[in-house]
Amino acid sequence: MEFLTSRSNPALTSIAFAVGALAAWLVLFGVTRAGADTDKAFVDSAPFQTWVGVAALASVAFIDTLVAGIRELHDERLRASEPSAKAYVGLYLLFAAIVVVTLLGGGRGGPEVPIEHWRFIALALLLLGAAGAGPWIVLVWASHALLSRYRAEIPSLHAPASDARSVADLDGMMERLLDIRSDIAAAVGRLLALVLSAVLLSGALRAALVPDPLSEAEFPASAVLVYGAFFTVVLSLVVLPLMMSWRRTATMLLNRAYPRSVAITADDAAAKDRLLAVLDLNGSLFRSPIALTSLAAPLVTSFLAVFIPQIGN
Repeated sequence: MEFLTSRSNPALTSIAFAVGALAAWLVLFGVTRAGADTDKAFVDSAPFQTWVGVAALASVAFIDTLVAGIRELHDERLRASEPSAKAYVGLYLLFAAIVVVTLLGGGRGGPEVPIEHWRFIALALLLLGAAGAGPWIVLVWASHALLSRYRAEIPSLHAPASDARSVADLDGMMERLLDIRSDIAAAVGRLLALVLSAVLLSGALRAALVPDPLSEAEFPASAVLVYGAFFTVVLSLVVLPLMMSWRRTATMLLNRAYPRSVAITADDAAAKDRLLAVLDLNGSLFRSPIALTSLAAPLVTSFLAVFIPQIGN
């Protein structure tokens, strides 16, 4: 298990990613060609081989995201949280089951692909993506618990920020809040990578299937767009409540450091403005780059995944 918790050499990581992608491509190429009912001409076509390449890269990205997430959960802050991150694993399995069942049911099993083991391949990729998301969603939920604990601690901090002890207490809490904001950014980045990979897979598959062997009516462009919208909703349900909780906690710290009922000097006002800037509390939640990216990126990617192949055709 040591390789899951240690930081790897960047050069070796790049080599491992390239070797992993090649291995995944060979496995997918072999599995998609196997079976008496498989359309070999379709499998060998350039559009479908493009999908195989995208799927190979996505598979390695899913595994890399899983390993990185496990490393992140070994952070001392998360291991010391109450409840611990491990307590959320069972809840994540339930959450993932709901998402997978919704996808399979809503998509009615997906398009008909002339490959004998296609259902197994599609399900394996879906489950691998769900596994990659697991540690990061657990991190998000564990961060919620930490923020609740911080909100309970803030009223007992020495404030307003007028002496060395008060400053030390407030700085310590601010540092912990900034650590959680870094965790949020990392989780959003990793979850977006998974979502965008899934959307690109759907777009590449449609480019391989339409107009032959499937018609536009059998696999419409709207199916890929709805796929992106679905993941936008899922990502929003996971991330936005944590961001709202973080802003609430940060605002609570700001008001503890500089109570509205206490007259402040010009220096205090300048210090308060600096704290506002550091905590990024000046604007609306939905002006935050993290929030905007999590909402817009899946939709934009699904749009591009649909219409760029059509331009090429």
